[in-house]
Amino acid sequence: MTRHERQIEKKAAHNSTYPKVAVQWFNQAFCFYQSLCLVDSEVLRNRHLRVAAKRYQTVDTTQ
Repeated sequence: MTRHERQIEKKAAHNSTYPKVAVQWFNQAFCFYQSLCLVDSEVLRNRHLRVAAKRYQTVDTTQ
């Protein structure tokens, strides 16, 4: 077998409903003066985004 005969074509799945994550950072700070700020905490929040499944077909109406 040659190298070209072993190649396999891969395609992405059509109905992907896996969650995607959008990460947001929130810095909570308490400022006494304009030049002096006390950082309270840093919070990492994950916002899950669901991907809608592609469940439609195109219909050919030209007959």
